[in-house]
Amino acid sequence: MTGRLRRGAGLVLAGIGSFLAVFALVQYLVVGPVAARAPLNEYQVTQYTGQHVRYFSTALLRELTGVTLRETVTVKGDQAAGTATRAVWDQFSYAYDQTHAVPYQSLTERLGFDRATGVLVRCCAGAVGGRAPAVWSGQAFSWPAGTRGVTYDVFDPVLRRPEPARFSGPAIAAGLRTDTFTERVPPVRFASQVLPGTLVGRKKASVLLGEYYQTVTTFAVDPVSGRVVDVSRDEQLTLRESDGKTALVLFGGDLRMQPASVRALAAAARRRDSVIRAATVTVPAAAGAAGIAALVIGVLLVLVRRRRPDRAPAAELTAAVR
Repeated sequence: MTGRLRRGAGLVLAGIGSFLAVFALVQYLVVGPVAARAPLNEYQVTQYTGQHVRYFSTALLRELTGVTLRETVTVKGDQAAGTATRAVWDQFSYAYDQTHAVPYQSLTERLGFDRATGVLVRCCAGAVGGRAPAVWSGQAFSWPAGTRGVTYDVFDPVLRRPEPARFSGPAIAAGLRTDTFTERVPPVRFASQVLPGTLVGRKKASVLLGEYYQTVTTFAVDPVSGRVVDVSRDEQLTLRESDGKTALVLFGGDLRMQPASVRALAAAARRRDSVIRAATVTVPAAAGAAGIAALVIGVLLVLVRRRRPDRAPAAELTAAVR
């Protein structure tokens, strides 16, 4: 290879190497974060089951115990309301008493959140059961990609405000490694209700009772994508007298996500993980390594010249002939 061809090839390789290095950097800094954002067109249906549930039935006007309760939760993304940085998801929950074949309750939620962090944002007629959040903060439907083992504030739909969910260790959900976070809310009064006195054994025509809520809710989160793949909720809703004595149990039970729902969410998380890893690790690493190699070889071809053998002086050649 002549010096001119060698230098030309070196310049081409150096150019290709520089392009690949810049491409790897852009892939990691720009494309990767975009790939990790929560989707706008989310659609999922999950089911929960509670055994030995206790609740007050507004249909039968009495407290029921030993109930098997089934809850179906449907989440659908509102693409039209979403943007490059914000997602808006609607959720409809329907709980049914399978023991007595009567509905328990239904609830609608509409929340917008940051697609990168999963934190609730004020927008788009956000509401829980028709009421706007008291505090617009906390993880909504999603958690940040690259979830860490720290405490996150999670939006509680009953209190309509964020509560801390502390890291409680790793766990396996449908074969997927997850990080678990637990929200613990001790009994707290959050509302009041006026009821007929006869419902709570009082002679008064009506009584004012405080509504109390407590929960231990555990979230299993895929640490790569930030998707929640499993949830269990041990909740208590009670009406209490002014002295704190329980007058009526509105709800008491432990609801757990069904295995089929956990498997479906874990499979969706794995698919998302593959996209995120490709955008943030595989492609940038391969392009960066190839770019650096091409750049180094190209620079060497340009700078290193081919050594030529030294020519002996004419006098020495003449002497050698003689």
